[in-house]
Amino acid sequence: MFKKLNHSLQITNLKFQIRDQGYTLIEVLIVLVISTVLFFGGFGAYREFTRRQLLNGVYKELQVNLSLARELSISGEKPTACSGVLIGYSVVFAGSSYTVSATCPNSVLVRTINLPSGLTITATNFMYKVLGQGTNLAGDAAVVVSFPAVGRTVNATITKEGILQK
Repeated sequence: MFKKLNHSLQITNLKFQIRDQGYTLIEVLIVLVISTVLFFGGFGAYREFTRRQLLNGVYKELQVNLSLARELSISGEKPTACSGVLIGYSVVFAGSSYTVSATCPNSVLVRTINLPSGLTITATNFMYKVLGQGTNLAGDAAVVVSFPAVGRTVNATITKEGILQK
């Protein structure tokens, strides 16, 4: 009933190649050198990027605070602590900080902005006059935000109208 099948396997020219597993010392060293170069190159670029972003962030914050002072002076809004007639809003720069104050017969602090460590700001103090009368600047004034430790700066201008521009 059952037939016997004869199968024969013929193995001819069968070669096994045995290779050592793993990497040579030279291959490992080359990979380490390449990865080290890439790491330090990327780290340097990242550090430079963060410094640039820090300066740009300070510039944008200054832009927002000057816009606030300008809008408050245009609207004639005076703080409750301000007695008498509102004359305007003063912006005073002091090295590593600047302040925005309402100027009445007395001065009322609205906001103090401290710069991040290591940054300085140099600019002319000025005042936004009340009800859209402009500023007390005779012309455009230079603003320099600098990071002396790394030698980077952002130069900008405050226009006679009190608008900050790069």
